Amino acid sequence: MFMPTSKVQNTENRLGSLVRLNEKGGSGFIQCETRYQDTQPTTACMYLISVFPLFEPINEKKWAYGWELDVIYPTTAQIEEGMVFKTRGHDLDEKIWTISKFDKKQFLIEYINIEPGSKLCKIQIQCKGNSDNSTTANVTYRLTALSEKGNDYIDTFTDKYYEKWIVSWQKAIHHYLETGTILKKPH
Repeated sequence: MFMPTSKVQNTENRLGSLVRLNEKGGSGFIQCETRYQDTQPTTACMYLISVFPLFEPINEKKWAYGWELDVIYPTTAQIEEGMVFKTRGHDLDEKIWTISKFDKKQFLIEYINIEPGSKLCKIQIQCKGNSDNSTTANVTYRLTALSEKGNDYIDTFTDKYYEKWIVSWQKAIHHYLETGTILKKPH
């Protein structure tokens, strides 16, 4: 029988706050908020208009090693709220995704994905341009365990793990912007 985690922990790391929460009787829950700061020298390719599209599911394939998706809806693969697609992670577990918010003018995209029998994840990415023409992406992960397997994953989602993960995004995106190629095995 699935029993939710009961750990409540607040910690700070250099990337932002990492909060594990659990309401009594609720499911295991973790929320991570961080800032991914594009600090490379200012070049045309670092502008907000170039960076934000890389967080869209089709364009993520340009920089994210191993990212493969199967678009279910719409069949045109148009990026829009309500888009549905499937992926397989490095652990080969299937995830079903939907875009719950997409506002190109506000540089905002939000995903919800579910890994059946494990966890539900909400990911929000909000980009903003800086006065030096660099881009800041505010990335928020919110995970809810659906089973012991999900609780086990949440238990491994430490500050160190999350920092390494976000830094790998930063390296992969910078590599793509500089070279136009995927950084092999960034993790």
